[in-house]
Parts: sequence; structure tokens; C-alpha cells
Amino acid sequence: MVELPREFRTSPRSYYVWSRSRRAGHVLAFALAKFIDPSFRWITVRESSTEPSAEESWIHRLVPEAQIPLPLPVSDLGQGPTVDKPTFESMVRLEGATADKVALDLLLLLPERFQRMLDESVPPNILRAIVVANTNRVRAFYPQDPGRLRGLMEIFPRHGISIITTSMPPPFEGRYGYSVSLRLDVESAETWRIAQLVVEKGLPSGEFSTGRTISCNDLPWYLEAGKAIEKASI
Repeated sequence: MVELPREFRTSPRSYYVWSRSRRAGHVLAFALAKFIDPSFRWITVRESSTEPSAEESWIHRLVPEAQIPLPLPVSDLGQGPTVDKPTFESMVRLEGATADKVALDLLLLLPERFQRMLDESVPPNILRAIVVANTNRVRAFYPQDPGRLRGLMEIFPRHGISIITTSMPPPFEGRYGYSVSLRLDVESAETWRIAQLVVEKGLPSGEFSTGRTISCNDLPWYLEAGKAIEKASI
């Protein structure tokens, strides 16, 4: 059996989780976030303000309401960043944004919901986590270059927050700008149980090192999370 590495719980990172099965990606993100921070937040990106996303039916049964900020409809992001994308990307350096909060505001995906997390007074030894589900719906707003994306994603770890994003194919070209990139290969888009976890980018060594492939049958924490979600979905 393969357990999640202790390093995921002790050091903040940015995670890119993707699969052609939306449920599989959400199961992995849920299990990962719960491991890192039992009080993790979950933000859903909706297709529209009036159309709840599939995972909203079970996340509200499994996670306290205080941990679920209002969902983000794609329509809220439809105007794009408050500056044009080239200007925004020019502000994100390889070593980080010129000013964390300015960069976050400009991206438009982040204002109130994430800003509140950055402003919270939390002891420095407490690692927090936030899941942003369905980022494939808005990834056009992200820098394509992995180096510039890393500059944006590292804002969260610098504030003691691990950010976990879920996506569906085609894979986002900039995903290697994240600290960790995990892919779930499934038999069909409707399944989550029969899957292979592929560590596209991971730790320097160990079970979650880059290039490793693990059967989900060997991941008890993943199966446990999937069963809980399945039960909450009924």
C-alpha cells in the first residue's frame, strides 16, 4: 500500500490534478486536501451561475459550509483580467509576482475568495489547503509558460497555502509550472475506481517521485475518499 508522503503535509505546494474522469480528479483532490488540511476550502468553478456543477451535490454533504466559498461562474470571469493578458504575464516574474495581491487581483479568478485566505491570521506552522475545481473552464486566463505560471502559483505556498486545481483534458500546457502534477488514467470518463495514478511531476524520490505509476488499488486513502463521495452523491 502506498500512503501520501509526509512532505505534502509539511511543505506548501501547488498541485495540478487532471483526468478525463471529472469524478476521479475530484476524488484525488478531496483526499489530498483532507490529508494536508482537514479544514481545507473547496471552490467550484461553474459553467454558469444558474447551473450547479456535479460535485456541488456531495461537497456540501462532506465539508462544513464555512469551508465552501461561493462558486465561481465562468461568466464572472468572462471579461478576462483587468489588464490585457500580455501585460499581466509581464508582471509575473519567474521568482514570483511583483506584488502578490496586485497580481492576484489582476487575474480576476482570485479576488475576494482567495484574498480572505491570504489575510487570515493563522499561525505560521499551520499549513492550509484550497481546492479550485474545474480550472479547465478558465485556464485561458493562466500564463501558458510554466515559468510564469510557477511565479503565480508560488504566491500561495509563500502564504502557507497549498493550492490544488483539478482539470480535464486536453492537459494545460503550463501544468509543469506547478510543484506537483498528477494524472489519473481511467478506463472511461465515468469511472474512478479502476485508475492508474501517474506522477508527471513529483518529489525527488519515493513513491511520489516523477515518473512513478501507481495502481489506485494500492491507494487506500483514495478509495476511502471515493467511497465517501459516492455515498454522499446518492
